[in-house]
Amino acid sequence: MNDDPLNIVLGNPQLRPSFTNQFSVSYSSFKIFDEQYFSIHTNFSNIHRPIVSNSFTDAVGRNIFRCDNPSDKSPNAYSVYSSFSKKLKKLNLHIGITLSSNGNVYYNITNDELNRTISSSYNGSISLNCNIQRKYSIRVIVGPNSTHTESSLQRQQNNNG
Repeated sequence: MNDDPLNIVLGNPQLRPSFTNQFSVSYSSFKIFDEQYFSIHTNFSNIHRPIVSNSFTDAVGRNIFRCDNPSDKSPNAYSVYSSFSKKLKKLNLHIGITLSSNGNVYYNITNDELNRTISSSYNGSISLNCNIQRKYSIRVIVGPNSTHTESSLQRQQNNNG
C-alpha cells in the first residue's frame, strides 16, 4: 500500500532483464632484489537492455516513478589503474607513482526525456615511504584529482560539474 499520494511508484510488466558484459586485463610484476613493483589494471563493462529510473511530475505536483528499458541505449564504464614503486636503497626510501582514470555513461528518464550523463575522473599521485622496522614508518602521498560530469538535459544551463 502506498501511503504517500505525492510519490507514486508503478510497476512495469514490459520490463525486460538486463545483462552486463565485462572485460578486464591486469598485469603485475615484482622484482624482489630491487624491491620494484609495477602493475596495470583495466576494466570495461557494457550493459545491454539497461533498467533505468523513469520519473514524471504531473500538473498537480505528484511524482510518478517506475523502471524502464530505454531502447538502443547501453550504459558503459571503464577504469584504468597503473602503479610503479621502487626502493632507493641508499636513502632507505620507497618512491611510487600512481595514475588512474575511470568513467561511465548512464541514462535515466525525467518527464519523458531521456537524459545521458557522462562522468570521468583522472587521478595521479607521487608517494614517498620511509620505514625503519620497529622504530617508525612515514608515508607522504600528494597528487591532483579531476572529475568532470556532463548531463544532456537542460543544455541551455551549464549543468557540467
